[in-house]
Amino acid sequence: MQNVNKQQWLDIYADLDAYIAKGGRLTGLPHPYWDKVPLETKELLAKRMSPERFGRLERFMQQVAGFRDVYTEAQLQGIWHDAAQEPKNS
Repeated sequence: MQNVNKQQWLDIYADLDAYIAKGGRLTGLPHPYWDKVPLETKELLAKRMSPERFGRLERFMQQVAGFRDVYTEAQLQGIWHDAAQEPKNS
């Protein structure tokens, strides 16, 4: 997936589960580097999501940042699934 506008990007990332359910592939997501997403865009996204869902997205994006190209679709979906688990405080 390439050449998406900001609104399309927000729609995709606001509900990755729906994106996947509609046949979207995590290997084709735009903007693989979470640290390159402008803060104002992250804030817009956070307003569209619950804090828990936004936290899940952040965990996923931070884990795959810079390495998305080495993961298969199944691996990325597994990481997305695992990101739903709240991190345990140690």
